[in-house]
This record gives sequence, C-alpha cells and structure tokens, in this order.
Amino acid sequence: MKKYFKHKPENLINVSKIVTVNHFEFSKDFVFEGESHDFWEIVYADRESLICTADGCVIPLYEGELLFHKPGEFHSLAANRRKAPGVYILSFVCKSDAMRFFENKKLAPNKNFAKYIYAIFDEGTRTFNIPFSDPKKKKMDLLENPSLGGEQVIKNYLEIFLINLLRLYTETEDGNEIFLPVGELSGKPVKE
Repeated sequence: MKKYFKHKPENLINVSKIVTVNHFEFSKDFVFEGESHDFWEIVYADRESLICTADGCVIPLYEGELLFHKPGEFHSLAANRRKAPGVYILSFVCKSDAMRFFENKKLAPNKNFAKYIYAIFDEGTRTFNIPFSDPKKKKMDLLENPSLGGEQVIKNYLEIFLINLLRLYTETEDGNEIFLPVGELSGKPVKE
C-alpha cells in the first residue's frame, strides 16, 4: 500500500468566537458614546460616512471603508449629521499573530470585498436572531431552526475575508511584505 503524506493546514487566522454580526441603519443624528471590549470589531461603512473614534483619535469613515478596533481599544461611533448611514459591525475573538496587521487600520479595499461582508451578514441572519438596529444588544441568540453549520460558515467566511485583506495589502511581485514564507512576522513596515 502506497503511503501518502498528509498536510496539516497551517491556520494563519483562527477565529475562535463570533460575538456580533450586525447591520445598522442609523438616523443622521445617531451617536454611540463608546465602549471597550476584549475582542476585535470591524466597522464597515456601507452607505454614507461615519465619524469614529479610536483611543481618542477621530477617524472619518467613508462609504466602502473598513475600520478595525483591536481588543481593549476604546471606540465610539456617530453619524455625520447630514445623511443617515448604513453600517455593518462584525465582532469576534481571534488571537492569531497575523491580526497585528489590522491594529490601527482603516482600509479601503475595492468594492468586490463588500461581498464578504454581505455573505457573513446573510449567513448571520439565517443562524442568529439579529435585531435590526439595536446596538445595545450584547448577545445574539440562535434561531429556533438555524442554518445547518451556520456558525462555522460565518467563522470560515470571516477568516477568508481577513486572509484576502492580508493578501491585498501585503503581497507584492516579490512575495509577501509582512510575512516570511514560514509564516513568521518579518518586521518590514506596512505600506498603505
């Protein structure tokens, strides 16, 4: 019998818990005073712009942009007072070293990347009872009949999304600007 080599996949990004999968449509005067927590949060401006803060720094977030809040970072969010914004907020636990790339990052990937956000949210609505526009809700309850494997699909979509963002912002013709071939951080500066 011929023996085959079995590769154990290396996990560059490993999301261990999903905290929230939300879509909000706020009024033009909406203000969220802020919070800090021990997990990652992604804010995606789907429609119009927002005014975000991260550890006291004011960060305008324009339509199509993503903002990452790292664990422990105090952050807040407000509408621009001109037009009502639509925003997706994804929060999750991930202790992978590769997540350091996303610390203090505001990214503007091409519009094709929105498909990942929409897919995560779509799967979230088939898995969890997600109240529309309730930013105070701290727990997502499973639906009575959730989508088979829905939590795993959300985790996998989120990991694929993050890996594709890493590829978009770090790969060059000569390889990867951030990661050595063996997966260790290279220490090279990141170009935005």
